[in-house]
Amino acid sequence: MYKFQKHVLGGLLLTFGMSIANAQTFDIDSASVEEGTTEATVEWSFLQEGGDIHGFGVDIIFDDSVITPQTTDVGGVDEVDGCLSNVEGSSDEPSQTNCEQINATTIRVTLNNLDPSDVFPDFAPGGSITFDIAGSATAGDSSPLTLSVASVQPTGSSIATNDGSVSITAGPSSVNYEPNPGTLIDFGSAEQNSGSSTSSVQICNDGGTGSVVSVTDVSISPAQFTQDGGCDGAALEAGATDCCTIEMTFAPDDTGNFTGSLSVETDAEEGEGTNGNASFDLEGEGVAGPAPDMSISPTEWTTDANPGATTSQTFTVTNNGETDSVAEMGAASLADGSEFTVTADNCDGASLNGTDSCTIDVEFAPGSAGDFSDTLNVPATDTVNNTDVSQSASLNGTGNGPIFSSNPAPGTVSLGQTPPGGTLDQDVVISNDGNEDLDASCGSLNDPDGVFTLTPDPANFDADNGNAIASGGSATFNVACTVPDVSSYEATLQCSTNEGTEGQVYDYTFRCTGRPLVIPTMQPWGLVVLTMLMLMVGGLSIRYFRV
Repeated sequence: MYKFQKHVLGGLLLTFGMSIANAQTFDIDSASVEEGTTEATVEWSFLQEGGDIHGFGVDIIFDDSVITPQTTDVGGVDEVDGCLSNVEGSSDEPSQTNCEQINATTIRVTLNNLDPSDVFPDFAPGGSITFDIAGSATAGDSSPLTLSVASVQPTGSSIATNDGSVSITAGPSSVNYEPNPGTLIDFGSAEQNSGSSTSSVQICNDGGTGSVVSVTDVSISPAQFTQDGGCDGAALEAGATDCCTIEMTFAPDDTGNFTGSLSVETDAEEGEGTNGNASFDLEGEGVAGPAPDMSISPTEWTTDANPGATTSQTFTVTNNGETDSVAEMGAASLADGSEFTVTADNCDGASLNGTDSCTIDVEFAPGSAGDFSDTLNVPATDTVNNTDVSQSASLNGTGNGPIFSSNPAPGTVSLGQTPPGGTLDQDVVISNDGNEDLDASCGSLNDPDGVFTLTPDPANFDADNGNAIASGGSATFNVACTVPDVSSYEATLQCSTNEGTEGQVYDYTFRCTGRPLVIPTMQPWGLVVLTMLMLMVGGLSIRYFRV
């Protein structure tokens, strides 16, 4: 029993070893084509490898939504073109050959020799099969080419199979620029702060069908050059019409020449630039824009008004420049602002183009008589050319009425010092610096010690007395003091005028002082007096002692 099992096992191992050594195979290739390709071709091969196969039928099963074989209708049979190109007509051509599409998804290759001893040689390759690619097929689609043995002769023999496939892939991505990378893009000239000029760069994916180019970065500098982001993050599919455009603008903020650069980065595998990346030099010139020609009317205003009354004037500011010139206006102001006031400012915040104008109202309201001056300042800026085009007008106003002044001025007036019995006096001159008659009513002195005199008394210079002080005229009164002893004396005087709407009051305090008699002994005559006094004192003393 053991010997029988041993012989049987040995026979099985020998048979298995022969089967391994004489394995027959049917192979079909794989093909990979780019999206957009219309057809793909694969080859099939049969390797006898010392076997005894003299007939077989092998089915090739495919996905007809992706590929369909190219066939020719021969007598109602769809024969696959080229399938037996290396079999038929060869010296080893089998007695029966056929390669036809037997249904929508299957091709059958059939070879058969009627003489069993006439085994097949190797057919490597036996032929080729060309498939049409479906128009809807895109990158990533594929059809397996699955092999299935339908029959084999001699019976009991086997054929190993190696499947294939047809796959659709994306072509290599490639990028194209217009203009070419490295080109100097000249924007020409543009007006500073207002004008601009434009240019553009177009990016297209001219790579294989199905490829996608991503624009990963677009940068432009300096600030005078900007881009609209038209290509930022763009994903460009292959095709002449799948492009993006970078629209660039040059807007100078000063005059002179400007240079810049534009750089573009993509993930393209090939194409213009360096690995699909590109840079461009930029240049442009900033030129002066149209300048406003500003004016203010009137440039000078001279007016007058009574205190408490007002007069007004409208000033017109005009841009006489070209139509597209611009002046940005600010708030009008006065250098002093005491007697003149801006009552309406229609220029503040206005933008004056050529021929435009705006108005400012100014009022003069004197609080008193006199001459006043001020300056109206109207700020304006030429924003195009960064220049100051401000305007100004001079203001002159007269407050009508009399204006009182005196010499010496009101306040404390010292008449001086004198020995007792002496007299001091002071003239006071009142002047009218205004343009109307001045009433100055001073009345009489307030003299508690009775040592002062006033001339005239009362000192009234007014219309009631017919002696008002005319414009530019003056009047004089005199104050005198006779000092009775060594002491100081004061008297007061108050003058009321018709100035302004309520009049004015001016106060004077007059002062005089009595001082002791001082003998200047160092003078010759002083020594004489001193000697005589000493002799008199000596004579009196002698008489006293005699008595």
